[in-house]
Amino acid sequence: ERLRILRQIAHETGVQPLTLTQPDISLWLAQFSRSTATRSTYFAALRAWFRWLTLTGQRLDDPTRLVGAPRTPPRHPRPADDRQIDAVLASDIRFLTRVKIELAMYQGLRAAEISAVSGRDVDLITGTLRVVGKGSKTAYLPLHETIGRRARVLPRGTGSQPAPAALGT
Repeated sequence: ERLRILRQIAHETGVQPLTLTQPDISLWLAQFSRSTATRSTYFAALRAWFRWLTLTGQRLDDPTRLVGAPRTPPRHPRPADDRQIDAVLASDIRFLTRVKIELAMYQGLRAAEISAVSGRDVDLITGTLRVVGKGSKTAYLPLHETIGRRARVLPRGTGSQPAPAALGT
């Protein structure tokens, strides 16, 4: 997504991302005045880009420091209804994608928590799921039976590839 944003600003401003200036960035972001969420997301991507450029010595300054971060709008949960979830689960999605959706549905995990879950976090004996959440706080949640059934195919370490035996499941 960050690369897409860099390509977009280059295309729309005619300026290569390596040489963007504070006025280039400010003018470009101003066009998104109706969508504060978009402006905030794009600004964050540009800030990360310029941090990386300065850390790697490819640029001495960070023009986003002069722009000022847009206010991030308050975000509210937008839960999917049962019909939407049923439609997604009935579709032809990858098995691990299905498991990730079920982790959100049945365990109430956030996206970052879901991406960090591995088979090592499931304890079938105690019926718990270890979750490392915000602030690196560890919680042990009661394991939903559906997740317990899926536990054998969750990767044992980090990453998104299932254990070889699970490929036929």
